[in-house]
Amino acid sequence: MEDNLNYENLIDDVTEAIKKLNLVIFIGAGVSIAQGYPNWNNYIEHLIKYWQGQVLSVSGEKRLGREHHVVFDLISKSSISNKRKVDLVNYELKKVFGEDFEKRRLDFEKGYFKNLLPYSIVNQTVESLASLNAVFITSNYDYEIENHIKRLKNSVVTINDLNEFTKNKNGKLQFGDVLHIHGTPDCDVKYFVSSSADYSKTYLKNRENFENLVTWFKKTKPTVLFIGAGLEEDEILSLLCKDSKNYALMKSENTGNQRVDEHYRGVIKEFFSLENHTQIIWYGDKFEDLPTFVEKLVSNINEKLGTHAYRKDWNNLLNPSFKQEDYNKSLDNICSDFKFLSSLLDKVIKNDNDDLSRLLLNGLLQGETLKTIELNSFSTFWTFIVKNIEKLSDNDWKAVYEIISKGNQSYFIDDLYIIYKKAKEEKIFDSKQLNELRRIIAKDSNVINSSFNQDKTLLGYWFVNTFEEQKMYLYIEDESKIAINLVPECIERLTEIFNVSSIFRYYTLKEILEHNNIELLYKLIKSKKLLVEGKEFLEGVPEKLLSTKLIQKLLVQLDNETNLDLEFIKRLIDKIDFSDIHFGEELNTFIKEHRSIIREKNIEIPEKPYRNWIYSIEGGFVSQFSFLTQENLVEYDESRLLEILVNAENEQRGSSFLEEKTINETEDFLTSVLKESNEISKKISKLLKNHIDDFYPKYKRLYVKIISSPEIEENLRNIVREKYLKKFNKETFDSNDREFFEYHIKQQKMDKDIFKKLFTINVNKLLILRDDNEQLDMFHYINSEMGSYLQCLISLFNQYPKYTPQIIQKIDSVDDFAYKELAQGILLYVYDWRVINITYHTFLGFSYSHSVIDTEVVNIFKDVVKNILKEKIKDNQILDRVYIVALDGVDPTIDSFSLSKNNYGQMINIIFTEDYEFRYSKEWLRELFQHSSRVNYLETISNLFHREDLKKDKLYLFIKELDKIIGNYSFKLSLHRIKYNLNRENNKYFDLIRDFFLVLLKHDKLENDIFYFETVKDILPQLSSKERLDVLREIQKQSNCTPPEIEKVQRIIENLNLQE
Repeated sequence: MEDNLNYENLIDDVTEAIKKLNLVIFIGAGVSIAQGYPNWNNYIEHLIKYWQGQVLSVSGEKRLGREHHVVFDLISKSSISNKRKVDLVNYELKKVFGEDFEKRRLDFEKGYFKNLLPYSIVNQTVESLASLNAVFITSNYDYEIENHIKRLKNSVVTINDLNEFTKNKNGKLQFGDVLHIHGTPDCDVKYFVSSSADYSKTYLKNRENFENLVTWFKKTKPTVLFIGAGLEEDEILSLLCKDSKNYALMKSENTGNQRVDEHYRGVIKEFFSLENHTQIIWYGDKFEDLPTFVEKLVSNINEKLGTHAYRKDWNNLLNPSFKQEDYNKSLDNICSDFKFLSSLLDKVIKNDNDDLSRLLLNGLLQGETLKTIELNSFSTFWTFIVKNIEKLSDNDWKAVYEIISKGNQSYFIDDLYIIYKKAKEEKIFDSKQLNELRRIIAKDSNVINSSFNQDKTLLGYWFVNTFEEQKMYLYIEDESKIAINLVPECIERLTEIFNVSSIFRYYTLKEILEHNNIELLYKLIKSKKLLVEGKEFLEGVPEKLLSTKLIQKLLVQLDNETNLDLEFIKRLIDKIDFSDIHFGEELNTFIKEHRSIIREKNIEIPEKPYRNWIYSIEGGFVSQFSFLTQENLVEYDESRLLEILVNAENEQRGSSFLEEKTINETEDFLTSVLKESNEISKKISKLLKNHIDDFYPKYKRLYVKIISSPEIEENLRNIVREKYLKKFNKETFDSNDREFFEYHIKQQKMDKDIFKKLFTINVNKLLILRDDNEQLDMFHYINSEMGSYLQCLISLFNQYPKYTPQIIQKIDSVDDFAYKELAQGILLYVYDWRVINITYHTFLGFSYSHSVIDTEVVNIFKDVVKNILKEKIKDNQILDRVYIVALDGVDPTIDSFSLSKNNYGQMINIIFTEDYEFRYSKEWLRELFQHSSRVNYLETISNLFHREDLKKDKLYLFIKELDKIIGNYSFKLSLHRIKYNLNRENNKYFDLIRDFFLVLLKHDKLENDIFYFETVKDILPQLSSKERLDVLREIQKQSNCTPPEIEKVQRIIENLNLQE
């Protein structure tokens, strides 16, 4: 039980230390032994043998006696300590080599710990530990810790000795640092520690560097985990602080006597706990138990941290000793994550390990991973394939072919072209396969600007595609590098296209050459860069292609410019149809030059010159004009003007098909003339007075414009008004009628006769409009005769309240319930709402005419709003009113709504931009963020940060609430919205943005897109040290960042924390 408790404490304490970036792992020689590195005794033995051999090799040169050789045997066999043995060896070597010894002192270590390969590349214990975020300290001289960390991570710093720790690291350590306290083969020899003199100098005489390490331990109080260390060096144990939590993994002794063994373990545990503040954890009774124990320990720590499962797969996928079957499983686990897979490939490329590369190569080209690669395109995959191209088996090449043939790759990846080129040149793909790939690759219209433009035949397929897809405009970076080869398949397709298209047969050569692909075709023929099955076009042009009119026109023009070969001209003449007078004007020059050849062939040439069939015309908008012009008014007499106006038909075509004459333009023109005071205006005024009956109703709009224009002479206006009222139809009410009455309503002088005429309308005879469904909308209401009339009455009410009884009577007499209810809604405050029907139409009318929603209105319409919210709201103009009533009168936890039917973004805007505290705002917000919808309301919240009228305190409280309710919300937010706000100067909403970001990050509600990682980095400097660690902890739990990205975040956080 006690051991289990200690193990759980170990997991808890190490986990907390990792969260705080405050874990130190001390690795001793016991860990490296598994790879063939020596323990302390073996190191001393091999060191002495090495230098004994070196002395022997110079014995002749230096004339040394046998005693100089034998002394090493005696030192080795002596009972003195190993440290003292090194002192004696060094002393003897200084006598033999003199001053050169200091330069050579680390020769043995460089060969033994740096150059000799270990038994196994992977040390399972170090492999497990390397995945943890920790500072590593070791007394070992080898680089295995670094080698293992480098395979998994990018941030690895070797600190070769304590002096480097002081000078290069300023006495500070960060995760990824590996401090060799006793030196490495590459350290400054003055700080290498192996002899008693070295120990004395480092820990007793010149303690400055070691004191800096002591200071760092006192300041940071890290949790220390000892592994493979015997805890025999007091100078190391002296680093441990009393109030820090430290652990050591040790092998338990097994004498066969349980009582003795338990007592011994008790003594060890109590001693190190009391004297050195270190808890002993027994990993087993054999050294072989350590790797398994550590693997389990690291797994439990990661589980406690909540580290995403992808991290374990990442570690597995960078382990070159992993079995292929297990490797493939881990690869299939992560293959659906494009960014993760790309990052893995990049890391394996950097690691440059043959075993690992082979594992990944085999894994990529199988199973689910192969399917992912077939469906996506990323350059690192092809970079990896190129790097391992010589390892590809026949089956691997088949997989590569399948990937390319799916057509989902980006052909701007140069490494992909290297693969394609090798397969082509070494005939790995047969001609059928190669042409199939060409067809697929050529579908990318931009491939012309990629490395694939070096394949002339592939460009032949691309060229044909530009015609099939009718791509008139092409972008080619450098036409001078382009050459195209047409194979029979391409020639067949081009011939068919050229024969079918009317553009090539009828349009002028100039217009044809405006098509970039035809222009390119002409340039290629002219520059001899168009090939037919490898031959220059003019040498190998097939008869069927030469028979097309497009090719003939291009070749005729080319000859006009450059003079083609005479024999070829004869071939061309045989194909041209000289009876086609619309061949094009270019043929005239051609005939002039080759008339003698044409005559020799007895070809008849028409007398008239050849011409183009179709010319282009300029297009534009149709312009509207009056039936009369200023000149007409001057030149024509009254009878002629009358004839034109009476016989005018609306939208009559003018002198151009882009011109038309209309009644409206004529009315506007005549109105403008009448506003002037001159002879022409008098002439028109007289015309209208004399023939006023002839112009009605065709020019009814003109009547109203005259009546409502005070600039026009009053006599004419009175005559027209009188005639208008006389001809007024009580059973219709069009826009002209409304304009007439609205004009008089707005006048200061009340005209009782006109208003009396308004009340004579038979409202139920007026035309109504509505959709197929029974619900009336405001558009149909306003544009109907009845709606126009009712609005006219409402205008009268607003201007002259004394007419209220007549107006109400008229509205109440309407038979159509929807029109009546809508008008009643507009005049709601005139009615007793308890005695009229309160419906959707009542609400619609009210919403369009009133801006204030008070408590009484909420009570009136809350039942209507409940029904509105059950369906999709089609009229966006009433959303504000609906949502205000809902917020103050409808509890969404009691009344059930399908929230996916409507966009409640405007409701959220209302909540957070109004000072008023709505009764049910909290309930609505909870419902919106706890249930499925069709709108991402996280975006709505983020958009609030742009608003000047945002109520900060309200949103602050809601973000705290959001932390409790957002767990199951289906949408995520792209960080580009937050990134933009973060970059705004003097951002007064930063605290809100920060809190919003942290809540969304905590619940994994941030979109994993191109903005994610960059925004996370941008926000870190603006956070507190605790908040930064929270960010790190959350992204480690999620799959949005790859391990290298998480490592960068951790490095940024440590650097920021060190600066504070």
